[in-house]
Amino acid sequence: MNRHKLSKTVGALVVLSLLNGCASETSEKEMVTETPVEKDDTTTDLEPVKKVESADEVDEDKAEIVEETEEVDDTLAAYSNEEIEYARIWLQLGATQDIDELSVEKIPKGSPLNSEDEASAVYPEPVVHLSGSRLAEGSITYSSNGNGTIDVYPVPHRWEMLSSNVKIENGVSVYTQKLLDRKERVSVDVGDTDAIEALIQKEQIE
Repeated sequence: MNRHKLSKTVGALVVLSLLNGCASETSEKEMVTETPVEKDDTTTDLEPVKKVESADEVDEDKAEIVEETEEVDDTLAAYSNEEIEYARIWLQLGATQDIDELSVEKIPKGSPLNSEDEASAVYPEPVVHLSGSRLAEGSITYSSNGNGTIDVYPVPHRWEMLSSNVKIENGVSVYTQKLLDRKERVSVDVGDTDAIEALIQKEQIE
């Protein structure tokens, strides 16, 4: 009798144990939930939208540019391209703008940089020599490239007296050759129309 009761008791304990295990698994499954994905509230910095001009606005801008260009052309129409070029270059590169006269000398290709030096290097191209009427006003020697740029040669406004110990290499004065080698390309500015016209009136072309 005692054995029979013991067997029933053990069986009941086993059944209870199994039921508890199942209940535990069910509870754990219920506890496992999908973690919600948080929405990223961070906003991306966007570039400001550029205003697109209408066709009428674009046409008006173009018309203004054309009108300004025509005014400049009309003002300087009476002068040659060379006269305008001389004035623009002096206004941009001249040592002083307060001059009474702008002397223009055209120097042909093959001319010596220093006419007083028999061994002087020679210009490989035609150049123009601009100078004021006074020594302090300086000078500019350049060749035009015909595309809005010039090559400027750093030759002195007035050559000093030659000394007897001038250095010569390959039959050419070293100093004058260095001046040729140091030429610099410069872009010429359009400049102020009124200033250009005023300076053209002072040009003395040789």
